[in-house]
Amino acid sequence: MKKVLEIADGHVGSKYGLSHPNYLSRADRKGTDCLSVYEKFCEVRDWAGKIDVLLVGGDWADGWNPKEHGDDRTAEEKRQVEIGVKLARMIRGSPKIYWVNGSAYHRGTRHLEEQMAEKIGAVPHPHYRCFAPEIWDIQIEDVTFNIAHPITISKSTWQYQSTPIAREEVLAILNDNPARVVLRFHAHYLCGTFYTEHMGAVCPGYQTKTPFQARVSPLGEYRIGSFLFDVDDTDFDWHFKVWKTQPCVVKA
Repeated sequence: MKKVLEIADGHVGSKYGLSHPNYLSRADRKGTDCLSVYEKFCEVRDWAGKIDVLLVGGDWADGWNPKEHGDDRTAEEKRQVEIGVKLARMIRGSPKIYWVNGSAYHRGTRHLEEQMAEKIGAVPHPHYRCFAPEIWDIQIEDVTFNIAHPITISKSTWQYQSTPIAREEVLAILNDNPARVVLRFHAHYLCGTFYTEHMGAVCPGYQTKTPFQARVSPLGEYRIGSFLFDVDDTDFDWHFKVWKTQPCVVKA
């Protein structure tokens, strides 16, 4: 049996994202959410224990985030790479690491995902010949996982959050992709669909509600945490440890 953990959307370098206490100033500790997110990350690490495979789903670093002009940045990009690698190395068990590329406006022209994946010793893709390709199809025992960062985000009503991931699963079946587990990231919510022999999920991240998210979805709340899979021959099971962000209510 093999244990498989996914982590994604850490947005290291954002004051709403994940960081390591050693890299947070006194002002950062008081004026950011980084420490509270780090505590949740450590709880997931302890909950997962020693794992065999680590899947990193992209946007592990925030980059300079041009959509916010870098205003919420706590660390410049070289430091983000250093912090991101340090955090990923905290996962226990010396796992094989498979890393996928994140959003263009976060990874930037410096290719932050590729830098982190190479520094940590992630498995290089045999076709794309890089450490953080856009997609991975990985056979773990006799179960194939398909992972990629982007997923369409449905903003019509919450009932239809399942549509994008269900579409990905159907595409896998129609195209004879062997994937029985389809994982996507990016959206920072938790949603899944499953069929007789397949499951798909949009996985949570490690970032609290940002100004951008407040603009595009004022009443949206986001999920922090990870999935853990137990794979045994042709069988697999999944668990998750997840928290929901809460509105900041001010009394008048």
